[in-house]
Amino acid sequence: MINITNKKARRRYQQEFERHSIRLERTFAREIRPVLGRQFFNAAALVRQGVLDAVDHAVDLERERLHRIFKKHYKRVTASFGRKAFRIFEEVQAKSIYPESPSSDIIIDPESPDYPLPIDVIIEPQEFKTPKDEYWRSMDRWAATQAAEKVRRIQKTTKKVIANVIRKGMGEGESHREIAKRIRKTSAVINPHRSITISLTETHTAAVKSVDTAVASTRIEMQREWLSSKDSRTRTRDVRGGFEH
Repeated sequence: MINITNKKARRRYQQEFERHSIRLERTFAREIRPVLGRQFFNAAALVRQGVLDAVDHAVDLERERLHRIFKKHYKRVTASFGRKAFRIFEEVQAKSIYPESPSSDIIIDPESPDYPLPIDVIIEPQEFKTPKDEYWRSMDRWAATQAAEKVRRIQKTTKKVIANVIRKGMGEGESHREIAKRIRKTSAVINPHRSITISLTETHTAAVKSVDTAVASTRIEMQREWLSSKDSRTRTRDVRGGFEH
């Protein structure tokens, strides 16, 4: 069992988890912010020309790019945290496979044919799938599903925000040019915060999923305490804008 039981060990573990997550979060935020901005600018360009019924299409133009960025980020996170998890598991396995003598009366000779061997030496490779194989298959499936769902929600939110801006502008008698300017201004106000919120949430989600999946693939019992999912760094709801992502 991998068991972080004392406060000092938990604090050290959480600090490393956070430190590593922050680097990944910053990279992801830098990647998605321009794409979120382009969605608004594409829509603004159409509105300025008086084309109001194609705004949703303008937002959808960035869907594939956004989807690729999400999958790339999930791959980056799962590779990083998966590698860390398996390194710990391999250290644990090494200790269990090559134990110290249980007592002074019993000597374990590494040269003895009875000395325990790693499972991949005992079983032919074609007879089993390794934990890492299982891990990557599971994470690839998860990343594909997660990315599709998150992009769908982001697109929906973007369309809703832009529609509200257009409706408000028209209600106030603004010209198409003025409404387009309002859309661009809205992007500049909300997307910096929005990109950070998305990066915090999705990096944390992918990191936790990575370690949990790695644990499940090794069949090792593990007891651990994560950072609270209710931490302000991982909020999924923008309380100022009143929308998710």
